[in-house]
Amino acid sequence: MLKSIFNGILTTIKGIGLLGASIVMALLYGLFAIGVYWLLNFFTLLAINEEMITNEYLVEGARFIFFTHDETTQIVFVASFALLAIIKTLKREW
Repeated sequence: MLKSIFNGILTTIKGIGLLGASIVMALLYGLFAIGVYWLLNFFTLLAINEEMITNEYLVEGARFIFFTHDETTQIVFVASFALLAIIKTLKREW
């Protein structure tokens, strides 16, 4: 009986620690995603300005992603990287 109580307490502490680790990893991956997004944004727009990318469909697509829907694209990047971090952290226990 005492062993099952201690196992329950241990499982609860382990679960709380796993939840905390998932949150921390999601924040770190989210910051990494912002960096990746801004590097991608910078080099894409640099290539367009220097006329390395001249295809009108690629230019219009880049403007659509990086100008028209800039905030939405950032949210998608951060959310997808954070979800990846959470799944990666929780997969260790499965």
